[in-house]
Amino acid sequence: MGILLIFKRIALISMLFLPLSLLFGQEEQKELEWDILGELSIAYGIPSSYGDNFLAEGYDLRNATNITANVLESPKWLIGGQWSFFKGDVVDISKVGGIDNSRITHLYVTGSYSILEHKKRITLRTGLGIGYALYRHEKDAAKFRDDGFSILAKIDLCYRISNSFGVFLKLDHYMDLLSIDAAPEIENFLKRTQTLVPFVGIRLYTF
Repeated sequence: MGILLIFKRIALISMLFLPLSLLFGQEEQKELEWDILGELSIAYGIPSSYGDNFLAEGYDLRNATNITANVLESPKWLIGGQWSFFKGDVVDISKVGGIDNSRITHLYVTGSYSILEHKKRITLRTGLGIGYALYRHEKDAAKFRDDGFSILAKIDLCYRISNSFGVFLKLDHYMDLLSIDAAPEIENFLKRTQTLVPFVGIRLYTF
């Protein structure tokens, strides 16, 4: 998928999040609690794979869902887990082979760090994760799968509206290293994929 299309999709999902900018100017006077136990985030995204690999050149990806749970270890550090899921239809069978569509799941153990905080409302975070990637394929009535190791890098910007509720933008990057038997000349094309997913979502805080 072209880089221009990736940026167009990022711009589109950012426009859906435009009300966030209006909230910045309507900051409540009430002091927010900072001593939270954890948080739960739910988000929708638009995935775009890139690079020289079968996912980028052979699929039309759509409709990513993301759920993240974190526990606060210190005012700036969080640890947790992340689940994400999206679908893809094959648009170029010459790049993929005998597959009609795929469902792709990622599971991670994550660590995050707050690099910017403003009045306990605006938070900019970065994070890393290690985990598992599962590609479930369908061809007519047949079902089969590939899986492997995955690395996550992410950054998110959150606006906390109240003690218990916030909204956020997030950008995830998945690098999947799949366990696929392939000839050496096409090994990198089939075994390594890279995907960007911009998300918009809500965040719930617990105490």
